[in-house]
Amino acid sequence: MERKTNSNTDIFSKSIKIGRRTYFFDIRETKEGDYYLTVAESKKIIDQNDKVKYIKHKIYLYKEALEEFQDTLNEVIDFIYDSKGRDVISEKNEYYQQRKKEFEHKKRNQLSDTNQFEEVSFDEI
Repeated sequence: MERKTNSNTDIFSKSIKIGRRTYFFDIRETKEGDYYLTVAESKKIIDQNDKVKYIKHKIYLYKEALEEFQDTLNEVIDFIYDSKGRDVISEKNEYYQQRKKEFEHKKRNQLSDTNQFEEVSFDEI
């Protein structure tokens, strides 16, 4: 649990990181003093130039929608688990993992190239 005190509209925040995505759950306060929930997704991507970028999406849920939203979310989650089980099967995830390994390998090679020195024998000088 993390309680925010830096703003009068931020009440409570919690985040979870799953793979290349991070989900943020923030409770905020309206001008009238009521609470609402924002759910944000931040997804890390590596573009063709090996630059890291983040794509963000956010939804706002007000109290009048929470119960129906929760019921519907539970229903569709149950449908997914009943239909496909809980194991994750994703070619895109495998593709991302391969790209991530290539990116990290390339960065390591660049770092090692800049840290390499030619050995010189002082006897030769």
